[in-house]
Amino acid sequence: MAFLVERCSGGETVVSMDLETTMSSHAKAAGPAPFLTKTFQLVDDPHTDRIVSWGEDGATFVVWRPPEFARDLLPNYFKHNNFSSFVRQLNTYGFRKIVADRWEFANELFKKGAKHLLSEIHRRKSSSSCSQPPPPLLPQHRPPTYLSLFSPPPPSAYHVVVQDQEEGDHGGGKDLLATLSADNQ
Repeated sequence: MAFLVERCSGGETVVSMDLETTMSSHAKAAGPAPFLTKTFQLVDDPHTDRIVSWGEDGATFVVWRPPEFARDLLPNYFKHNNFSSFVRQLNTYGFRKIVADRWEFANELFKKGAKHLLSEIHRRKSSSSCSQPPPPLLPQHRPPTYLSLFSPPPPSAYHVVVQDQEEGDHGGGKDLLATLSADNQ
């Protein structure tokens, strides 16, 4: 696990855990991400060509029948049957929808007969980290403050505004504050 410190426009600093850096060193030895391997298997299987297949040039793939794809194929490879989740996952790996009127996707490293290129496809890092507010910073290490019911709170714990009151109000606002303080002690 690594920590990533980013400077965003406006001088903001965002600190986040960068699991990708740690995972990528392991992924090189382990091979491609399971999502990519499973997607390749889905597309490459000739038995599923009526539902999903390679495009004409082998550089794209087409989901011809999304309802059947979600219902019949996704649960065999993934823990869900949600087509939208599958498409979102494709997007995180840099796939693009090619044609507006059908579900055709491409990634320059996802090609028919080129399974060895899958390990070169990596998840994109979130580009929205600078648009979100930074996570709260951990407090500085200070010795703990112990308060007692019998000790007054530190001056920063409250703020009192005293306004002068009209004549006949038991001696004015300052005397009222002194009276209240004495009563509280």
